[in-house]
Amino acid sequence: MIVNEIILSLSLFILFCFIFILPGTHINTFALFLSNIIKNNLVKSILLYLLALAMNLAEFLRVYLFKEVRPGYEFSLSFFKGEISNLEKLFKLSLYIYPLIVLMTPLFLFILPVIEKFSYPYSYFLLTAIFFILFVKSIKRKEDLLIFLLSCFLGILIFRIKSLPDPFYPLLTGIYGIPSLLIANKESTKNRIHMSKKREKLSWIDYIALTLILIILAFIPAITPTIALMFLLLFIPYNLINKLFLLVAINLGDVYISFITRKLFNKARLGAFSYITNLNNNNFVITILISMLIFPLLCIFYKEFVKCIRNYEYFINAKQTRYFIFLLLFLICFYYDGLCGIIIMIASTILGILCCELEVDIMYTIPSLIAPTLFYFFSYYLL
Repeated sequence: MIVNEIILSLSLFILFCFIFILPGTHINTFALFLSNIIKNNLVKSILLYLLALAMNLAEFLRVYLFKEVRPGYEFSLSFFKGEISNLEKLFKLSLYIYPLIVLMTPLFLFILPVIEKFSYPYSYFLLTAIFFILFVKSIKRKEDLLIFLLSCFLGILIFRIKSLPDPFYPLLTGIYGIPSLLIANKESTKNRIHMSKKREKLSWIDYIALTLILIILAFIPAITPTIALMFLLLFIPYNLINKLFLLVAINLGDVYISFITRKLFNKARLGAFSYITNLNNNNFVITILISMLIFPLLCIFYKEFVKCIRNYEYFINAKQTRYFIFLLLFLICFYYDGLCGIIIMIASTILGILCCELEVDIMYTIPSLIAPTLFYFFSYYLL
């Protein structure tokens, strides 16, 4: 029985490594499906954790292939304008980052339980402060205000619909995924950026900043890794390579922190981890050790995949291919969320396209995730 589940998990892992290359796909969408198939707690834990790591690597591939500009990824898009080899080097950089994050485990296991006792309700007030500093104070044009208000309204409206199994999929795919498929790429290839063969030296400030962000991510609801990075960049100037280091590190670290908080507090920062049950010490250690073995292979897989698509970019960028992916995303949405999900995806797509056409910074769509959290907290806390 366990052998059959391991073989099935391996097959699903390989399949979803390709699926996550599609714009807008997220592990939370498929977690329920996977948890219903895999019953063994340890195998399920390993599969969901490895897929979460794979999804974060695949996001950079989506940025390169489909120009899927998500908040915080703008500078990675400009970075990939140069050469496809830049993307290969980014996967190589990931090989150094993940072991570094795992080495922080003793620190997290010691400090997170201490902070957790004092985090509520201050975490929500800190989220409110970040919300105002990042968005409200930076609004300069009426177009920015329009997208900001529409995002807040759409987010609160969607999360009031309790019948949706996965409200994130139609919302995020509509805002960030589908517009990149429908709108022709108008990016210029001038001012190309190339990664130097000489590795940039990372100072102790980079590592301290990474540690602080990961601790903040563990306790502040609705804060995504890119929001945390954008907030950090308001105070600490970074060159492009250091930004990329932090972007990759924070995304991988968010998965790791989510896994630790699931074990320590039985809280799932990443929705997919809510399906992991009985995460005892043995399962936790075995999952992390296996991830240390598989993650280098995962980086090599995506690195080699990038080499394979060199000669097929014209096919990927063809209208027929993009329309086929567009149709596939809608079918997935209909399967999980029904007609209501399709309506939400259409509304979110309109918001995403409007953001692009008005040349509004994509960060003003983030309130669609934060506004519902603040709305429900303050309505409960104040009333």
